[in-house]
Amino acid sequence: MTDNNGQANFTVQGDLRRILRVNQQLVDFWIVYPGSLLVTDNPANYAVSPVSKAGLTTLSVALGVTVDLSSSATTGMIAFQAYDCGDRQAAGIQYALEPAKVTPNTKTWYMVSSVPSFGTDATDSSGTGGIINVPPNAAVLVTATRKADGVVVGTHNVIVRAGWITLVWTRPRAPY
Repeated sequence: MTDNNGQANFTVQGDLRRILRVNQQLVDFWIVYPGSLLVTDNPANYAVSPVSKAGLTTLSVALGVTVDLSSSATTGMIAFQAYDCGDRQAAGIQYALEPAKVTPNTKTWYMVSSVPSFGTDATDSSGTGGIINVPPNAAVLVTATRKADGVVVGTHNVIVRAGWITLVWTRPRAPY
């Protein structure tokens, strides 16, 4: 259940390597890949702030494209959050799908000063972005690369479903 600000909190153990499926009223479905949490960590709270339908409209307007997560959608969306090895939001991370999953309508966006944009090619200090109009598939490989030197900091095999948001948290566990 979300609080008055639309935020849902999940308490998870440090060794969680599962998929969380979130069904809530604001968006039909979320699939959450929390990344590799530290086994030695004490239990922690990680906030998941679902995007409201109004927020999706704002995203659509800001990007100038349709973000369709209705029950009749034919594509899905991947949203991502990049962290460094200390779990701080990471700037300078690029995300890409395996080439076979990219169509002319598949677009990657990143936040730039709290505004979603196609005009940059890596995360800003918020570590936030997404890929819209992703064809649904049982498994899609998403790669996170550090722009400065091309080092891969994470790979994720994720499920993309039409009308769903797949949320990926990249948490590298070695210094990079």
